Amino acid sequence: MNSNKDNSSCSLFPTSINSITDNSAPSLISNKLTFFESKYSPNKSLTTLYSFGSNEMGQLGQKQNLKILRYSSSPIEISTLSNESITNYSLGGGHVVAVNSEGQLYSWGACACGQLGIDDASNTVLDSEGYPAQPFPKQIIRLNNIKIKYVACG
Repeated sequence: MNSNKDNSSCSLFPTSINSITDNSAPSLISNKLTFFESKYSPNKSLTTLYSFGSNEMGQLGQKQNLKILRYSSSPIEISTLSNESITNYSLGGGHVVAVNSEGQLYSWGACACGQLGIDDASNTVLDSEGYPAQPFPKQIIRLNNIKIKYVACG
C-alpha cells in the first residue's frame, strides 16, 4: 500500500456479489445479508452502487456541489443509477465507469484528459484543482450501438 496521501481515491461497492450461478463451485458467500445490505439497502436490487471517499473530482457520483460534498466517510447511494441494473464497474485514479445490464456505459469523475468518453461537457464543473469533472454518472452515447460487458479503468 502506498504511504502517500491519495486524495483522488474513491470506493464503490455493490450491495451483493451473489451473482455466481455455477452451483458446482464451492461457495464462499453465505445466504445471510452482508453488513451493507442490512444497513443500507435490505429491499433494493442487488446491483445498487454506493460510493465513499474523496469527491474532489466528482468520483462519488453525486449531484451535489463538489465544494459542499468534498468527501464521504459513509457509503452513499449513487441515486442517478438507482433505476439501472449495474453489472460491472471499474475505478480509475479519479473517475469511474459502469455498465448496465443492457450494455450501456456510464462514466463520471475527472475528465481533464478525455477519460470519460463524453462529448457533451455542459454538465461538467471544475474540480478542486480547476480541471473539468463530471460529478454524476452520464451515459456515453457514442457507444449505444455496442453492447459493453466489462470495463477497466487505468
